[in-house]
Amino acid sequence: DIFRAHPMTRTTLPKLQDAMASQNKMLRSTVMDLLDLILTKERPELLLEMQDALEKAIKQGLLDAAPNVREAARKCFWALSGPAGLVLLAAKIE
Repeated sequence: DIFRAHPMTRTTLPKLQDAMASQNKMLRSTVMDLLDLILTKERPELLLEMQDALEKAIKQGLLDAAPNVREAARKCFWALSGPAGLVLLAAKIE
């Protein structure tokens, strides 16, 4: 599993956020697909460190002009209903 062998680093999300500023809608859609994979495969504890960046990226995707980017962002949003989202929600409540 690629996510177990190469865990996400602090530099990954800023790079993905930079890519969200691109004029290329295919690149923005791919970023959302990667975020969906990160949310479903990465350890929830690691996501806590990047909670603000994740939320910002998903919000950007949900407001994107391209329909395919918004669709991919919705998948990310719904991925938050899994274990990753529960950990992030619990951290906000505490």
